[in-house]
Amino acid sequence: APDISSYPDGVTMEAFLEDYADQLGLKPGDEMKGDFSHVLKKYADRSRTILIKKAHREKGAKPIRHYLTDEELTPVGVQLYNRAISIIESADLSGLPLSPIDYIKGQLKKAGYDTGEITGRTLAVDYTGKVPIFTTRPGSEKTARGRTETLKRFNTRPKKGGVHALIINQAGSTGL
Repeated sequence: APDISSYPDGVTMEAFLEDYADQLGLKPGDEMKGDFSHVLKKYADRSRTILIKKAHREKGAKPIRHYLTDEELTPVGVQLYNRAISIIESADLSGLPLSPIDYIKGQLKKAGYDTGEITGRTLAVDYTGKVPIFTTRPGSEKTARGRTETLKRFNTRPKKGGVHALIINQAGSTGL
């Protein structure tokens, strides 16, 4: 059975989906429009954010996030940033889904294949209907017991209740 692995970007995609849904005022069950260009623009924008850590900070103190102004970025930096945004906006990315992992899951499900997932993700996009829907994953899937059950289903033949494929990332594989 296939194992669809991903880098620990589930955490980054999680943050993106949360921020994107907040910006659009979406709640689970709402249609989620967009394509991968939205993700790339967000990452380009995040490249302007730096973390400032104080030398003698208290344990557990979080670094300060600072968004670089145009002045701090310098004219050359602003020019390069704007060029990157322009390239993203001029590229036809309409065929690339907002959440590739969820799109793969949706296509597998439409083709009759059941997938399990072992990640730390809470948010997802359901691509199985006519339009993408913003959704949440059940909390039970993300617990240690849920991960173990999913792994058992992966190691069981589909005709006996198992899954055909497993989506897993580093965050989800901790402790397996």
